[in-house]
Amino acid sequence: MIQDIKLIKQANMNIIRTSHYPNAPVWYDLCDKYGIYLMDEANMESHKVSYGLNRLPGSDPKWTAASVDRMASVVQRDKNHASVIFWSLGNEAGFGDNIKAMADYAREADPTRLLQYRQMNSVVDTDNLSYQTVEWCIDWANEHPDRPYLMEEYAYARGNAVGNLQEYQDAFETHKNLVGALIWDWADKALREFSEDGKMFWAYGGDYGPPGTPSDGTMIANGVVGPDRDPEPEYYEVKKVYQYVKAEPVDLANGKIRIRNKYDFLSLDFVDISWELTEDGKVVQSGSLPKMNLPAKKEEVVTVPFEKPKLKPGAEYHLKITFALADDTLWAGRGHIVAWDQFELPFDAPPAREENVKKMPKLKLQDTADAFTVTGRNFTVAIGKKTGAIESFIFNGTELVTSPLIPNFWRKPTDNDIEEKWDHTTETPIGGMPIRLGVWRTAAQDRTVKSVNAEQLKSQVVRIVAHVTLPEAVGDNDYYHTYTVYGSGDVVVQNDLKPESLKIPEMPRLGMQMAIPGRFNKMTWLGRGPQETYWDRNTGAAVGLYSGQVEDLIHDYVRPQENANRTDVRWVAFTDEDGFGLLAVGMPLLYASAWPYTMGDLEKAKHIHELPRRDTITVNLDYKQMGVGGDDGWTERARPHPEYRLPLKTYSYSFRLRAVTPAMGDIGTLARRALPTIGQ
Repeated sequence: MIQDIKLIKQANMNIIRTSHYPNAPVWYDLCDKYGIYLMDEANMESHKVSYGLNRLPGSDPKWTAASVDRMASVVQRDKNHASVIFWSLGNEAGFGDNIKAMADYAREADPTRLLQYRQMNSVVDTDNLSYQTVEWCIDWANEHPDRPYLMEEYAYARGNAVGNLQEYQDAFETHKNLVGALIWDWADKALREFSEDGKMFWAYGGDYGPPGTPSDGTMIANGVVGPDRDPEPEYYEVKKVYQYVKAEPVDLANGKIRIRNKYDFLSLDFVDISWELTEDGKVVQSGSLPKMNLPAKKEEVVTVPFEKPKLKPGAEYHLKITFALADDTLWAGRGHIVAWDQFELPFDAPPAREENVKKMPKLKLQDTADAFTVTGRNFTVAIGKKTGAIESFIFNGTELVTSPLIPNFWRKPTDNDIEEKWDHTTETPIGGMPIRLGVWRTAAQDRTVKSVNAEQLKSQVVRIVAHVTLPEAVGDNDYYHTYTVYGSGDVVVQNDLKPESLKIPEMPRLGMQMAIPGRFNKMTWLGRGPQETYWDRNTGAAVGLYSGQVEDLIHDYVRPQENANRTDVRWVAFTDEDGFGLLAVGMPLLYASAWPYTMGDLEKAKHIHELPRRDTITVNLDYKQMGVGGDDGWTERARPHPEYRLPLKTYSYSFRLRAVTPAMGDIGTLARRALPTIGQ
């Protein structure tokens, strides 16, 4: 219990609902002690029967005494706990006179606290309708300016989820009658088991009998922490979105920012404020701001005393402000970060220096029956005529690609992808997602290579263009891969999707996938991190320079699914322990991820111990993939919001590949290089 309370407070959460019944008495003592608001819920739920004709308890007088007794039990037991600020009449027990009788009793026994109940708002103090969209909440707030609205369940956190949380918070903070909302829910419910060969895995519904016994698949693996309380990637998004201190730009070029204290009662004198200025993710200046005695709900403009650095060509500069505990507390130690904000500084850095093609080594283009091969100083690149893909990239005698770089339009469905029906007119799902999206699962494998043509534009530059058509199931659409190989050893990969048909109007993903040798298992990137991020879940990740082992950068959800993505990636490198490997540079940005297993392995696995560890690494270099969504987990609201989807239309995205060695120097400097456009 103490571990839970500390983790909850450290993530800036302030209220817990004891769904769906009163909790153990010691829990209330701890919440009093540590400082947590409680919504204390009566043990009243008839669930599905409450929606039918035979509603319980309804208005049947035979159930009145039992219903009121349940309300009395929680009120009388817990009325002296300061942490309890709401009484909840229960959960999903329908409507009727007996519900009103419970509310009447609570008001008479304890007139000091608010009442909440999700289904019969007319007898309680707040309106409430769970799992509504951001737009719905805003419309409600505008139509009922004098009535508080509290959503006691939202942001269904099953599996890889909790998308667009910032949009909800923005609505809550701009409409005073939107009191707030409670994430469903805190921790994944699953049981630790071991396979016959001793591998640990999380067991869930169906592992102990038919589906639905004792739970419905991963229906209750819907927390922001795992069953062992290991924070999941969503946890860090929640912490950032819920933070009580906000820094906002005023005049960034001159270091002026506004600090807003969003606490209801606390002055900011309990935090230390520090800052750092980064150049392409590396800290080049840092310092502290004076202690602030800024009262609750007040704001103040301050100046961050950085000096404008000498601007490097092609570099990006960010300012990050951090608020950390100045002293130890019951729930966290000194130095614990309670809030942070980051801004891109409006410095007009000169453009990256363009490489001189004439000074590059010459290239040799070979045309064989199976491939076009380009050979330069210390490297060879082969583009297959049957695949239209990079099938080989050899540098200093070492093969960097063990499986061709091919297009990819698919992801292993998340839990919410599986549950959400997307298009209710479709039939049997394919691989979890409905037919409407399931056709993308094999679209890359079923593509047809129409032509592969090569041209030596200069003695130092070769261009190879592969014309591909996607299968009829997704509309016979044209896809072009253009590979421009430079004598410097750089390969620019440009992808152009030009749909002829909108038969399938959107895609789960638009990217490319390949495999590299397992020795290149250190991933370093300049982008958002350090944790996994997605299109609609990256508020809680700062732009920075990060590094880690691929094994440590994946995330094992209870049921294996799409994981490990990083957004807004400027460049990413996969290297061995000596610093030798492969660099991919976004032009300008990528989504990137890597797994120590294959997409096929991920597709097949139902439990984490079923994921093997291969001697290769799967690398995804994407334009984007759709967000994770999760307004709920069973209707079309589970899908990502429209602005976080990939409608089928014309797309063009590029990235640059090159081998890297320690002798080449700093990877970031290599990544900033600019190559001239030839022949366009």
